[in-house]
Amino acid sequence: MTPKNKEEEKLLINISTNLRSTRNAIKMSQEELAELADISVDTISNIERGKFLPSLLTLIKLCNALNVTPNDILRDTLNYKDNSHRNIDYK
Repeated sequence: MTPKNKEEEKLLINISTNLRSTRNAIKMSQEELAELADISVDTISNIERGKFLPSLLTLIKLCNALNVTPNDILRDTLNYKDNSHRNIDYK
C-alpha cells in the first residue's frame, strides 16, 4: 500500500515501528518471527519498513507469535475525534 495521505503514512509508520520495537524488545530476529508466525521474512521486512500494511490474518499471526495483542501493534494509530463511544455498555 502506497500512502495516499498523511494519515495513511502515519498508520504505516506506527505499525512498522510498533512491530519492530516489540520484536526487538524480546530479542527475536525477523527469521524467528517468520517461522513462529508462518509467514515469510520478506513480509515481515516489508511491514517493518512501512512498505505495506499487514492483512488482518497476518496481524493476528504476528501477535500470536509475539505473544501480544493487536492493540500493542496498533497503538498510536487510532485517532478518535469523538470519545463518546468509549463509554458504551454493550450488554
